Amino acid sequence: MIRRSLMAFTFLIPILNSQAKATEVQVTQVDVFTVDGLRYDVESAQLAKKLIVPVHIRQIDEIYKLEMELSAGLPASEAEAAAIATKRFAKLSKMSVLEKYASTAESLTLARSLNVEKVPAVVFNKKWIVYGLDPLQAYSIFEKTRSRGELNGSTRGNGE
Repeated sequence: MIRRSLMAFTFLIPILNSQAKATEVQVTQVDVFTVDGLRYDVESAQLAKKLIVPVHIRQIDEIYKLEMELSAGLPASEAEAAAIATKRFAKLSKMSVLEKYASTAESLTLARSLNVEKVPAVVFNKKWIVYGLDPLQAYSIFEKTRSRGELNGSTRGNGE
């Protein structure tokens, strides 16, 4: 289960062994896994501009938020609750709901396949994870670790 994390320290964790030399690693993709309240739109845009690569913000709690919105304050009576929930659901765009579900499901599947254990998590090239920082701070840790040649194997760097 993916949990929210506000850790004071971070780890750079290689997901897969890299065949390239650590100092030659180029960032080609960045995925930012987060939940509501931990938005990184500005930082992600700045990082995308700096690296000239796609930075994907992946909100992994959209399904939960939608369900909470639809069920908020429903009465105890099942019949009344169903009628109110149906009215609320009818006000939503069917395409928008389907897109949210599909996007969130895709993000959750990717997070699980990459072994993301908590959020926020910034994943570089689907190989290295930095937890607990915004995308710019995470890139700084990644870059320091890369420049020291520590991205291969199971080395963990804490950014110090």
